[in-house]
Amino acid sequence: MVRRLFAFLCLMPLAADIGAAPLVRDYLDETTAISVTYVTTPLVFVREHPSLGVNVREYLSLAPLELNAAGRETYYLFGYLWHTGAASGESLETLARELVILGDDRRMRLQGVGRSLRQAGLGGLPWPPPAPGAHPVMYSIDPEALYYLTATEALSVELPADRFEPLMSLWHDGRDGIREFLRTTVD
Repeated sequence: MVRRLFAFLCLMPLAADIGAAPLVRDYLDETTAISVTYVTTPLVFVREHPSLGVNVREYLSLAPLELNAAGRETYYLFGYLWHTGAASGESLETLARELVILGDDRRMRLQGVGRSLRQAGLGGLPWPPPAPGAHPVMYSIDPEALYYLTATEALSVELPADRFEPLMSLWHDGRDGIREFLRTTVD
């Protein structure tokens, strides 16, 4: 009886891990023949717009993405910008052109890639949009900046194109996925 209980307790953590969604996935893009590795649990930032109505929010999801073309790795933050309720005035495309990530005492200014996903090496969206009308966003980033994001205490995002309410706060913390991504792709 004691052996069975001991075996059960030893195997329980393994059984709990079965069925857990992986934090990092990869696939071969059939259109471009580029290997794509990405985080399945993005960082999600939010800001509310109570002056525009109840439950009017803008969301920004960001997750690292590695494109590997015959051993040449390129890193991006990919995600979506979308809103619920009435729009804030600026188009999502305009808001997404530039991004400032605020991590503790550092400001990282990122420019949108400024080209199509196809030109960047993707044959299509790496994962589906989280909501209808979500605008895909993509910013170049390096592994050192990703390491910094995983080590910060406070993390927020600023969209400089929004003159009225540029700051977005962290709503869902996907930094465990970024850590796993870095272990998988860089370490």
